[in-house]
Amino acid sequence: MKEFLARLISAPSVKGMSETNAPFGADIRKALDVFLSEAEKMGLKTFDCDGYYGWAEYGDGESMIAIACHIDVVPATGNWDYPPFALTEKDGVYYGRGVADDKGAIAIALKLLGELKSSDTKLTHRIRVIVGCDEESGSECMEKYNAVDEPPAFAIVPDADFPVVNSEKGILHVTLAVPIGKLDNEIIEIYGGERPNIVCDKVYAKIKKDGVIGTYITQNGVKNTSNCRKISDTLAKFSVNPKDITLEENEDCYLISCVGIASHAMCPKNGDNAIFKLVSFLYAFANDVDLGALVCLREKICSKDIAKKLCIDCADDESGELTVNLGMIRFDGKNFTLTFDSRIPLCAKPDRVKDALISALDGKTVSSTYSPNLYIPKHSPQIQALLASYEEVVGEKGYCIKTGGGTYARSLPNAVAFGPAFEGFETDIHNANEKIRVCDLDKAYNIYKNAILKLDKIII
Repeated sequence: MKEFLARLISAPSVKGMSETNAPFGADIRKALDVFLSEAEKMGLKTFDCDGYYGWAEYGDGESMIAIACHIDVVPATGNWDYPPFALTEKDGVYYGRGVADDKGAIAIALKLLGELKSSDTKLTHRIRVIVGCDEESGSECMEKYNAVDEPPAFAIVPDADFPVVNSEKGILHVTLAVPIGKLDNEIIEIYGGERPNIVCDKVYAKIKKDGVIGTYITQNGVKNTSNCRKISDTLAKFSVNPKDITLEENEDCYLISCVGIASHAMCPKNGDNAIFKLVSFLYAFANDVDLGALVCLREKICSKDIAKKLCIDCADDESGELTVNLGMIRFDGKNFTLTFDSRIPLCAKPDRVKDALISALDGKTVSSTYSPNLYIPKHSPQIQALLASYEEVVGEKGYCIKTGGGTYARSLPNAVAFGPAFEGFETDIHNANEKIRVCDLDKAYNIYKNAILKLDKIII
């Protein structure tokens, strides 16, 4: 298994330019070929869907149980202590890009299929390891799978944590066009945030020098916001640290830059939204200039708990609390848009969130996407089987996890996220020095073997 995992890691499967039979790039194609070639050597049945995904399968049953993984990885940015695209083992830990997300899981899943075949294990269902090629960029691979291939009777997805993630909140992304007021007389551009599912940590505005705001800045200096009494008082009112805001004079404008702290949108309270700081700065001029939706944004939205401020906060035991994040702001001198991310529990509806945002900002929907909740009750036979599989190997009581994040399990019907990471060890997926303990992969292998055998008995 180690040699196979090393070959998987050595294929730098970051998304690239589309090619024939390689819709997500040549490097991802190479990694998929490593998987398919190894499966064929084991004598397993394989299938390649033109580079969108591939699978290996054991058994002859009428229906199928799947282990669904993805072979694509994020770029190896940051300062690595080990080569990111070479498997390194040190002190009982494997290092390498994708070793935890999901190439380690692919290696043990294929090993499991090989063992089932070599021992001629008799099962009611076929067991299929599905390997997608586009999880990190939108899961187009699974869209293709669901359109042309067989749905599993049940699927376990090694793309999260043990014991089992049985509840994932619904995910709403909505972009609203909002009123500009007289912003076009004052501001050339506002730009902040790159993705709705991240708390914005950088935003800037280019201020016209001949507008009301620009004239005030000219008269009061730009070295420090504390020089501008009107601005300083407003920032103090909203507990904004002036050190997080810088003013620079350019030839044709004043540049206002604000910094915050990024975090995942599933828990926006962990971040510090830079957009709110810029809005607070500009709000100092609300009595002098028609700032359009910026006024409503400051008065009705800007908060670490937007849901509470909008009076739509709610929660349930099965999925947690409703959250809202303002991830992106854009103004190009004519059009003004805001993009929100909301994580929605079972007790709430996406339209309620959207309507509250539209009402607060007098906005119009530009675009909207919604991924529904994933929820399988704790007492269902499948979840109980997975918990029992975990408990028998680990020797500890299993429990269900609820998350605001979205795992690969959302891409398939009848699926839940199940490992491979264990509590108490940081795998650093998407960061430098991604890693997983060798013993954790061994435990995960035994858990998945247990789970497949149990699921095969209970699923009709």
